[in-house]
Amino acid sequence: CHRGEWREDPCLDRRVYCRAPPPLVANGLISEDCAGSVAGEVCPAQCFEGFVFGPAGGLAECGGDGEWFGEVLCIWEECGQPPEIPHANLTCNGLVASDYCKVRCAEGFGGPGVAR
Repeated sequence: CHRGEWREDPCLDRRVYCRAPPPLVANGLISEDCAGSVAGEVCPAQCFEGFVFGPAGGLAECGGDGEWFGEVLCIWEECGQPPEIPHANLTCNGLVASDYCKVRCAEGFGGPGVAR
């Protein structure tokens, strides 16, 4: 108290904020609602269909310097090796979402000719 008045607010907001929203995510979305987050808060991302989060996961974190950190990547979802198809040979153009395999049936066998 000074001259009959309180001079300062003893509880000033000294928290660090990430003012801007997190960086955009290739092949996915991250919420612009996260702008104004306090240091330590996280912002979830979402990958488009056919994509999954990379090794770092799907969260960006507001850092103590007011910048977002955490590499949010959405990468193609891997399908692994195609199943064996009896009486057929497969020729695949890749092993991730949206790729396909051409099926060549053995003589005397038939089918659609494409496995997805």
